[in-house]
Amino acid sequence: MGWTPLHYIAYLGKVEAVRVLLQHDTSVTYDLDNAGESALHLAAFQGHAKVIDELVRSCPDAFDIINTKGQTALHAAVVGGRVNVVKYILRMPNLKYLINKQETDGNTALHLAALHRSYNIIFILAQDKRVDHLAKNKDHLTAIDIFDTYKEVCLLEHYRARFVHF
Repeated sequence: MGWTPLHYIAYLGKVEAVRVLLQHDTSVTYDLDNAGESALHLAAFQGHAKVIDELVRSCPDAFDIINTKGQTALHAAVVGGRVNVVKYILRMPNLKYLINKQETDGNTALHLAALHRSYNIIFILAQDKRVDHLAKNKDHLTAIDIFDTYKEVCLLEHYRARFVHF
């Protein structure tokens, strides 16, 4: 795994322990584990907004950390299905550059929400005027294309299942 103590306590949501560790060394905030994740990514994935607050308070540029897939904390929150962290990031005016950031496959947060069928997050992102609904990933798909493809697959599976029962 290659986790530092900060990775463990960020994953578990231990705000006070994060604060104590960062008082001694803030550089660990930028360490990536063997899977390429930072403590910030783990906190976002787990939905620990208070841990994120502490990390960013100690390291204001922590939101610039990307994992080996080119993903930001917003991407991690979407993949983790963490509505609270998505809302938290969207409320921060200085983080608007994260909203349409594309990871290595060209997926934005909205693409990932569609891929993971996170309907609450899709709704939140789709309502935000800053979100580029027409952004295309490396497969030349918009989030709407991904969502529509999933609906078609589900419909086919539904009909296929009904046909087998006859």
